[in-house]
Amino acid sequence: MGKLPYGVFGTAAAVRREPEPQWVVRALSERSSPESAWEREHATQIATRAQFSALVSLVAGGVGVGLIPRALAALHPQLVEIHAYRERVAPLERTAWLLTHPDLRKTPRVRVLMDALTRRFRAAL
Repeated sequence: MGKLPYGVFGTAAAVRREPEPQWVVRALSERSSPESAWEREHATQIATRAQFSALVSLVAGGVGVGLIPRALAALHPQLVEIHAYRERVAPLERTAWLLTHPDLRKTPRVRVLMDALTRRFRAAL
C-alpha cells in the first residue's frame, strides 16, 4: 500500500518539559520490535511504558513524547513533531501491506474494499 514513516511527537507542553522531555515508550512485551530497540537507544527519560494501542493516546494526552507513525500523529492536531529526530527515525520507515486470501483477491466486493483502503491509506500519508 505504501511507506509508513515515523516521527517523534508530543504536545507543545510535553516537548518543552524541562530539563528534557519525558518519553512514553513501548511496553516490555513489545521489546523485540525495531521501534522498541530505537527507543532503548534514544529515549532517555521515561515517563511510562504502554502497549502501542495506548501509546498514541498517552502522547496525545500530554504524558510525554513518543515514537509514532506520522499518519497516526496527523489524526491528533495537538501533536507537534520534534524535527531534530527526523534523520534518526528515517531507518524505521515500514512498508504497509494489505493482505487477503488469493481466492478472494479478485472478488469484486473485496477488490473495491482493498482499493478504497489503499486510497485512504495513501491519502493519510
